[in-house]
Amino acid sequence: MITSRKIPVLQIIDGKLVKTRKFKFPIYIGDPLNAVKIFNDKEVDELIILDISPERKKTGPNFKLITGLLSECQMPVGYGGGVQNLGQANEIFHLGAEKIIVNSLAYDNPRELKKISDIYGAQAISFSIDYDISFFGNFRFFKNSGSSKTRYSVSEVLQIIQDVSCGEVILHNISSDGSFRGLDYHLLENLKDSLDIPIVLLGGAKDHNDLEQAILKGAHSAAAGSMFVFQGPHRAVLIQY
Repeated sequence: MITSRKIPVLQIIDGKLVKTRKFKFPIYIGDPLNAVKIFNDKEVDELIILDISPERKKTGPNFKLITGLLSECQMPVGYGGGVQNLGQANEIFHLGAEKIIVNSLAYDNPRELKKISDIYGAQAISFSIDYDISFFGNFRFFKNSGSSKTRYSVSEVLQIIQDVSCGEVILHNISSDGSFRGLDYHLLENLKDSLDIPIVLLGGAKDHNDLEQAILKGAHSAAAGSMFVFQGPHRAVLIQY
C-alpha cells in the first residue's frame, strides 16, 4: 500500500532559497540549510529540493551545495536540477538522495534515463511533468525549468513514462506555481487511470485542505512550496509544516 505524503518543496537559485511564481519572479527566502534544519525539527514526511540554476544555465548539478544540504537532511530527499547522465546520478545517490527528479533528461535523452533506472530501480526516478493549459484547453509540456515548450501530447508523455521506467511522476502546473489559488486536477484526471505508479500533485496549494483534496481526487501525495514558506496575504516568510 502506498502511503500518502505531504511534501515541502525547496527551490534554489545560485545557492539561495527562493520561491517562484509561474516559474518566474523568484523571491529570496533565505538560507536553504536553515530551512532543512527547520523541516528536520518538524519531522516532515519527505523533502524535495529543486535547484533551478542548472536547468536555466544548462550546467550540471552543484555537488558542493547538494553535499551540504543532504548531510543535514534527516528525512528522505528527492533532488532535481541539472541531472544529465548516469555519472551525475551516481554522485547524487552516493551523497544520500533517495531519488533524482528529472524533467529535461526524460525528453532529451530517455535512453540515458533508462540506464539510471535499470541500475538504481524505477523507485529512484521521479519525472516532473511541468505543464500548463492553453486558452483552448490543451495541455502543453515544458522543459528547462519551464522555459522551453515541447511538442509532446498527453499520450506521448505517457509513453515516455513507460519507456524510461520511472517510479513516480510529479504533475507541476506552471500557471498555478506560487499562486495560492489551489491545485490543478485536470492532468491528474487524464493520467491517473493510465498509471500504476505514485502521482504527486504540485503547484498552487494554499492550505492543508488542498493537500488532502489532492489525495482524495486520486493523487498519491501532494507537495507545496509557498504554503510552507509564506504566511498571510502579505506573504511574510514563515517556514512551517
